[in-house]
Amino acid sequence: MRKPLNNTIFKEYDIRGKIPKQLNQKVVFLIGKAIVRYLKKQDQKTKLKFLINYDLRESSKKIKDSLIAGIENEGGKVIDAGVSSTPMHYFIASCHKNLIGKKINFFLMVTASHNPWNENGIKLLNENLKPVCKGEDLEKVEKEYQKLKNSKIKIPKSKIKISKSPFQINEFFLKKYLSFLKRKSKIDFNYLKQFKIVFEFLGSPSSIVLKEFFKETNLNLIFLDSFPSKKFPAPNFFESKTERYFLEKIKKLKKIDFGFVFDGDGDRIGFLDKNGKLLKEDIFASFILEKGLNPKKGEKVVVPINSDTFLIRETLKKLSLKKIVSLPGHSFVKLKMKKEKAVFGFEKTGHFYFKENFYFDSGEFACLKFLEILSQRKLKPEKIFLKYKSFPQKLILFKKTKNFGRLKKIIFINFLNEGLINKGLVKKISFFDGIKIEGKNFWFILRESKTQPYFKLFLEAESKRTLDFYLKKIRNLIRKI
Repeated sequence: MRKPLNNTIFKEYDIRGKIPKQLNQKVVFLIGKAIVRYLKKQDQKTKLKFLINYDLRESSKKIKDSLIAGIENEGGKVIDAGVSSTPMHYFIASCHKNLIGKKINFFLMVTASHNPWNENGIKLLNENLKPVCKGEDLEKVEKEYQKLKNSKIKIPKSKIKISKSPFQINEFFLKKYLSFLKRKSKIDFNYLKQFKIVFEFLGSPSSIVLKEFFKETNLNLIFLDSFPSKKFPAPNFFESKTERYFLEKIKKLKKIDFGFVFDGDGDRIGFLDKNGKLLKEDIFASFILEKGLNPKKGEKVVVPINSDTFLIRETLKKLSLKKIVSLPGHSFVKLKMKKEKAVFGFEKTGHFYFKENFYFDSGEFACLKFLEILSQRKLKPEKIFLKYKSFPQKLILFKKTKNFGRLKKIIFINFLNEGLINKGLVKKISFFDGIKIEGKNFWFILRESKTQPYFKLFLEAESKRTLDFYLKKIRNLIRKI
C-alpha cells in the first residue's frame, strides 16, 4: 500500500498548492532549477530544452515566468508556447518534432485543473510523453527542490522577470491543433443546426479552442464563462456550489437541447441534458464506446478501480472488450493506457482517454466525438441515453480529520464479519487503493483524494433501498472513529 501524502506541494499526480502561501515566485523558481538538476542527473545532458503552456488563471502567467526564470538560471532553454488547455498542451507535446523540428526534453503545463481559484500547479511530462508523478520520478524532482530550499539560496529579484504582456495564445500551435481536431472529427454541421447547444467553460482555455473550431459553422451555440472570474465557484462541475451556479445560468436561457461543461483546464468534461443536469459519466462512456469507437473484440479499455461501475462492466461484456484495472488519477491511467495500448479509458471524474488522441484525456476530443456520433447517426439527444440502465450512485466527500488506517480496519472487520454471517453477501475486499468492498448487489470504495483534503466515498447499488442501507451503515462506521 502507498504511504499517505503530507502537505507537500508535490502531490500524487503533479505539483499543486495555494497561492501565494505554498506556490509563489521563489518556490516556482526553485522548482524550475530542481527540474533541470534532476534531468541532468538522469541523462547527463547539458543542453536541455523545455516547452511550457499555461491556463487562464490569474496567477498562471507569473508562475510560468518564474518557472522559466528558474529553468534558464540552471542552463535550460525554454519555448513559451503560450496559453492553452491541457489537451492542447498534450497535442503540442505529442507532435512537437513535426511542429517545430526540434526535440524537447521536458513539457510543463501550468494549471491547477479543477482546484479552487486560489490554487495553482504544474503538470509534468518527460520526453517520452510519460507523466512525471509519484512512483515515476516526481520524488526525485522533490528531492532536488528540497536541497535547493534547504541551501537557503538567495534569489535576486532581477533573476525573475515577470512579463507585463497580457495572456497570449500561440496562433501557430492553435492552428495546428484545430487542424488535428478537424481531421479527427467528422461532424455533420448541417444536422446540428436544429439544436441549441450550451458550452459552460468555467474559465477553461477550451473556450478559445472551441470558439475557433465552431467559428464558421453558423450553429446555435451559447458560450458561458469563457474566462475565469472570482464571481463563480471553483471550476469543478462535481462540486454542489458549482453545479448550482451553472444550473441557474442555464435556466435563464429558457430552453436548450443539450450541452457540455468543462473543468478549469479542459481535460475533464460533463454532458448536460436539456435542463442543464449532468449525465452520469459511465453512461456517456458506454455511449462513446458502443456508438463511436467500434472497438474490435478483445481490445483493451482502462478503468480505474473507483470507476468500475455496474454499467461499465455490462458494456465491456456486451462488446467483448478486455478491462484493464488501474489506480485512479490521470497520470496512472495515461501510463496504463500507453503500456496496454488500450483503445479507450474512462474515469468517473469526467476524464475520457482516447488512443487516437495519443492516449491522453481530453474534454475537447470527447465533446467533438459525441457531436460526430450524434450528427453522423442522425440521433436525437433526448432519446439516445434511455437504453442505458442507470444504477443508484452516491459520491460523498469527508474531510480528512480521521485516521485512515484505523478507518479502513474497522470497515474491513465489519464487512468481513457480515460476509461470514451472510454467505455470498460480500464477494471481495481489496486494498489496492483505499478499501474497496464488492457485494452481491452493491459495491463501494473509500479512498483518500490525492488533489483535495478529503476522503472520497463512492457507493453504487442495484436499488436505492440497498444504496441507502449501506450509506447509513458506512456513515455510522466513520462516526465511530
